[in-house]
Amino acid sequence: MSALSAVESLLKDDPSQVIMIMSSRSVTVIDLKQSALEIENLLDRIREELQSNKKLGSLVKYKIVDKGHNQQARLNKLLHFKGPEEATLELLQQKNKEWLDDPSTFWTYGMSPTTGGSHKQGAQIISLYLQAKCIDQ
Repeated sequence: MSALSAVESLLKDDPSQVIMIMSSRSVTVIDLKQSALEIENLLDRIREELQSNKKLGSLVKYKIVDKGHNQQARLNKLLHFKGPEEATLELLQQKNKEWLDDPSTFWTYGMSPTTGGSHKQGAQIISLYLQAKCIDQ
């Protein structure tokens, strides 16, 4: 089924309904509620078609998700957060005093964030080069 025929099949009930909804400029509150309901129904049908036809869905530029979907996903991620990793906590404890005494040491080039020590010379040179290259861009 082509994308065009899929949309046509979704609109087979009354295609002029969609045009009327989209082109109507002066509508009353009752008309807005009715229009919103019709658009929701249309979007539900389009979403169902795209979900049932994965190939068609992959060709469509947009996806339809419920309002608040992204906010709910962020909230779920926050609620399931188990805290920082053990290595992160260890690094924070090791460097706490140094960073509080002199915050600029947090940004000192050539320090390994995981070991707290210097890199080997070759790795340090490459690291400094890459950092400078990023700053220049």
